[in-house]
Amino acid sequence: MFNSLQSKTLKLRLFLNTYLPFLGAGIRVEHISDDFLAIDVRMPLYRGNKNYVGTHFGGSLYAMTDPFFIKFAVKPCRFRARM
Repeated sequence: MFNSLQSKTLKLRLFLNTYLPFLGAGIRVEHISDDFLAIDVRMPLYRGNKNYVGTHFGGSLYAMTDPFFIKFAVKPCRFRARM
């Protein structure tokens, strides 16, 4: 079972690191815990994600966190959502 979880986290990390919005903003997923409750994401400041005053662009910050909200909201609840 441990290998299965480790392989799922590795596949997800590799998928997210090749996700085009992440590539464009320079976002990297560094680590995903085995229970998917902790995810470390890094975005270094460079010319492509810097705003006029020299800080991170807000859209890049949102792109860095957006894919993980549903994972944190639904996974721990253990219920099935109907749409």
